[in-house]
Amino acid sequence: MTQTRAQLSWLIIPFLAVLGGILLLSLVISYSLNSSGANSSSGSPVYMSLIAFVYFGSFIVVPFLPLRFLYYLIFLLRLGRKEGVRTFSIETLFNPINFLLFPSLLNEVGLENRRRCFITLVLLVSWIGLIFYLARFVPGTK
Repeated sequence: MTQTRAQLSWLIIPFLAVLGGILLLSLVISYSLNSSGANSSSGSPVYMSLIAFVYFGSFIVVPFLPLRFLYYLIFLLRLGRKEGVRTFSIETLFNPINFLLFPSLLNEVGLENRRRCFITLVLLVSWIGLIFYLARFVPGTK
């Protein structure tokens, strides 16, 4: 199990490399458009590159994070329950998602997967919040 966790932790490197490449590409495009005078009223190049980064990064992040949440939730349901606790029972109020709310029903593996599920949800909500925040800076919108 430890070797698998170590191998899975290396998966973040290509993910960050793709996002970094998108950021660099958006900076180059934004600066080249601004220096050529193509759309000089569009705002600062830093805001435009950040908006482009979030836009293109959303095609990677938004599908990836719910899949990551489901991956760790399935591990939580299969390996993280204490002995004798069923998935659909009165302890979970017949809802398996309640394992996230009741840590007393989980063993050590379950607590670790619960933490990862919450981190994924926080990242997803933060990314969507960043999208809505940056929508203020899009030219032509108020």
